[in-house]
Amino acid sequence: MRGLLWLVGAGLLLGSIDGGDTYEQLDAKTRDIVDKAIIKANEKYGKKYHIDFHSITDSGNFRLFNVLLKPTSCTKGQRVHRKECTLQDKLKPWVSCVACGENMACRPQKPREDI
Repeated sequence: MRGLLWLVGAGLLLGSIDGGDTYEQLDAKTRDIVDKAIIKANEKYGKKYHIDFHSITDSGNFRLFNVLLKPTSCTKGQRVHRKECTLQDKLKPWVSCVACGENMACRPQKPREDI
């Protein structure tokens, strides 16, 4: 029984770390950070498709956030969250934006290489 409780606890912890929240479920402060990431990523990397929110991971200290953004089915246009767009896992670039305080830096993620 103790093992089952440990597994449930670990699952809840991992669920909170993997950024399972949708954009609409984010609190106002976090949504503001995500909005800034969407704007910055689309300005720099949104060549053909709109880049939008996929997930967010925070370090637990509420100062450092890592926002993952992915291309969508929508063509480039508005630089805000667009819920009508579907994320496209096969399109590139995936963009990772790190926000610390008022600073934000966005970089394309390198594709994983098969080992």
